[in-house]
Amino acid sequence: ETSRTRWQQDACHLFAAGYDIHTADAYEATMTEFGRTVGFHFLKAMHLNDCKSEFGSRVDRHQSLGKGTIGVGAFKLLASDRRLEGIPLILETPDSALWPAEIAMLRGFAKNPDYTGAAAPIRRKRNPEP
Repeated sequence: ETSRTRWQQDACHLFAAGYDIHTADAYEATMTEFGRTVGFHFLKAMHLNDCKSEFGSRVDRHQSLGKGTIGVGAFKLLASDRRLEGIPLILETPDSALWPAEIAMLRGFAKNPDYTGAAAPIRRKRNPEP
């Protein structure tokens, strides 16, 4: 019964489980295998987080983007991967102070895969005083 089957993936879980995504070639091999064995039509969400633990360690410890063992290059690949268009990419990192910069960086990668990731913080409009 596959009519109700859905898949949610997590970058840290992939990496800690031994699925390499930190170089372009490794990323493509992992995602091709995912497409062949599970199928992108089942993928309904992706959690974006770096990993505190080593590759293949089977230890799930999330880290801020670019501050862990996966590295920022994988998030450039994830954010610009057309196979992931239309599904939620959910930031799931531990330091809320970095979220605006991480979101800006991911948006930059999605718009332009050549983006360097040097993101300025998102500026929020202040609420007018009553």
